[in-house]
Amino acid sequence: MTETKKKKPTYEATIEILGKKYKAKGKTVMEAVSNLKPKGMARGKSILTVTKGKESKSKVLVPFVVNRLFNLSPTMRIVALKNVSTLFGI
Repeated sequence: MTETKKKKPTYEATIEILGKKYKAKGKTVMEAVSNLKPKGMARGKSILTVTKGKESKSKVLVPFVVNRLFNLSPTMRIVALKNVSTLFGI
C-alpha cells in the first residue's frame, strides 16, 4: 500500500513596484511576503498579490507601508508584515 503525501498549500506573493515584478513563496502569508526581496529602494505605490491555489487577492499598498516592509528596521518590518498579512484572509 502506497501512501501519498499531501502537500500543504503554499502561498505565492507577487509585488509590482514601479513596473517591476518580484515573486516569492512561503507556507504562510507572512512568510511569502517576507521572502520578497525587491532590489534597490522600494518606494512608490505598489500592488501586492497573494495566491493560494486558485484563490487570489490583490491590494494596493501606499508608499509608507512599502517603505516599512522593505527599507526600515527589523522591528518596523515585523509590524508591517503583521499588518499586511491581516489584509489577506485567504
